[in-house]
Amino acid sequence: MKLKGLLVIFCMFILNSCASYQVNNYSNKENSLNPDQIIFIALPKDGTYGSIKYDGSGIKTQKALYTAFFKHANEIYTGNTAESLNDTKEIAEKEGADILVYPIISHWEDRNTAWSGRRDKVQVEILVLALKDNLTIYKSSLKATSNSIVFVNGSPEDLLHRVFTEYVSKLYGNGN
Repeated sequence: MKLKGLLVIFCMFILNSCASYQVNNYSNKENSLNPDQIIFIALPKDGTYGSIKYDGSGIKTQKALYTAFFKHANEIYTGNTAESLNDTKEIAEKEGADILVYPIISHWEDRNTAWSGRRDKVQVEILVLALKDNLTIYKSSLKATSNSIVFVNGSPEDLLHRVFTEYVSKLYGNGN
């Protein structure tokens, strides 16, 4: 009987340890992205939480987006420096890109969740623009939060991979 009780507690623990995700999406286009469209992913500025700046969070975000787009797009370019939207559009057009993916890290909170119980949190706003039409075709806000009961300490970057993979898959018409 004690074994059943421990098993129930363990199962509840595992279910509670999964991260939560939220995507708010606006679409100005009925069509999905096409694998033949050339993608340019901008480098966002590093994320912050209060007065804490998380160095390298911009490149981690860009890499997570690149990984998600790599599964769908035939050709992808990435920005080397964090630039304004207008400057990034010019750079992307010079590269011959059709689609600009412009992420903005609006919240990045990396906590030592394993011992503190405080959750990692990340929020990224993403603009997807059709460069030829100068049209924002998708505007999204993606949030992810780790759960407080975990054995290992992750990072906001770990949360991004799953949410970006699902998000980009939907941009290409795969998934719900």
